[in-house]
Amino acid sequence: MDGTTAALREKLDQLVKEAAAVSIALDRATGEIDGVPHYSKIEVRAHELGQQLSREIQKQQMSRVTAQSEGTAECPACGTRCRSTHKKRKVVSIDGTLELEEPIAQCPTCRRAFFPLPGADGLRRERDDSLAGPSSHVRCGRDALLQASQHRDERSGRSDRFPQHH
Repeated sequence: MDGTTAALREKLDQLVKEAAAVSIALDRATGEIDGVPHYSKIEVRAHELGQQLSREIQKQQMSRVTAQSEGTAECPACGTRCRSTHKKRKVVSIDGTLELEEPIAQCPTCRRAFFPLPGADGLRRERDDSLAGPSSHVRCGRDALLQASQHRDERSGRSDRFPQHH
């Protein structure tokens, strides 16, 4: 591990400790936790803070992806090069609903909206009939989410906790 990586890990550890301390102080100030709380309440509040951090990481990572989009994309249906723009949409992640900005394109030839391909980004969309498409898109999105969680589990040495249903 080089010096930069070690410094970043140390800074992250310190910020996590600070976030935990602020969360505890806030819970006590608002009366959310008073006296000696049951451990389950401590665990729930800790999990909520973890989910909040997860959503913030997702927003920032997707902002980087959007900022790095090249401005054009090839239509997956007909191959036409199309200009891409950015659009905000609500996404249902495993840690809650959040609003992300992502690249999107509209093909003038086949009139298809795309980029990233529906479902290929691993994100579940909130129900919107204007986005309704083939059921394979839904399956593809679920499969991408399962693959991501399996990859995470493989890296951490955990066993496959999510059976795939096709």
